[in-house]
Amino acid sequence: MRDEIQSLVRTFPRSEGEEEYLSLLGQLLIAWEHDRYVASTIPGVEVLRCMIEDNGMKQSALVGPVCASPGIVSEILSGKRKLTVSHIRKLAEFFHTSPAVFLS
Repeated sequence: MRDEIQSLVRTFPRSEGEEEYLSLLGQLLIAWEHDRYVASTIPGVEVLRCMIEDNGMKQSALVGPVCASPGIVSEILSGKRKLTVSHIRKLAEFFHTSPAVFLS
């Protein structure tokens, strides 16, 4: 099923039928994975640390797009400050992911 999804994702343009089929396959895959895998409860700040490291970034990359100052980034990563809803929204946009990955 994953191969079929990947093939459809790489198809441009897709017909309306292909779009519907891709959507259905995605829903089936999500349901299948949901029944088999338990989502881990990794704290949002730990996810953030991993994303920074995995992307070869420095903390300073978050200054501006996510946080107003280097001090705020440092406080968040050290656990002295919690992620706010605004931070989570901006992080999700910055990393092109769901805000849910940063929720603890």
